[in-house]
Amino acid sequence: MKKDSLTIRVSIGDGYYPMNVKWEKEQKVREAAKLINEKISQIRTLDNSRRPTTDYLAMVALQLATSLSELSEQKDVDVLANELSSVNQELEQFLKLN
Repeated sequence: MKKDSLTIRVSIGDGYYPMNVKWEKEQKVREAAKLINEKISQIRTLDNSRRPTTDYLAMVALQLATSLSELSEQKDVDVLANELSSVNQELEQFLKLN
């Protein structure tokens, strides 16, 4: 019997977290954890105070959520642009026939 998932342990901030992930998503999960840790490190470097890691995690969460929101808006704009381009092509074909 072949398992389609595995248990991995990722380090985020000051903690280690076991996760069950599908084989094909393992690398993405590890890359995401690495990205979070890199962003925590960047913020710590810029911040002169010694805050708890949870504060840095909250700041990283806000940055990533903002980026995700911007990507979502961009995707919406791209979809709309593609639809407008398609309608424009149909109109051009219609005008050529008439």
